[in-house]
Amino acid sequence: MPADPTWDGTQWVLTEETETVTAVEAPTNSDATEVPSNYLICDRSGFRVTVDEGLREEWNGLMVRKDLWEPRNAQDFVRGVSEELNGSPRPEQDDVFLTTNEVQASDL
Repeated sequence: MPADPTWDGTQWVLTEETETVTAVEAPTNSDATEVPSNYLICDRSGFRVTVDEGLREEWNGLMVRKDLWEPRNAQDFVRGVSEELNGSPRPEQDDVFLTTNEVQASDL
């Protein structure tokens, strides 16, 4: 009776014999009791959903139930408008110079 194969990191190796077994030829667990599931898991709620009910993909990649699906917000598509500056909002005013003796001490 040959020994159980061991995994050396790249392939299955029989310890007593020199014959190597590739991963494709490796023994399978025929005693497995797990059966493939007919359920899907919603990414948003975590609830189980049957395959018949199905899931719907959102714009961000989440697979969600049909009643939880939300379309992408229209504000995500808004692009900024570049404003063209038409000069300064407060234009510089002309300089006003006082003439000699225009201001008296009593004005201060």
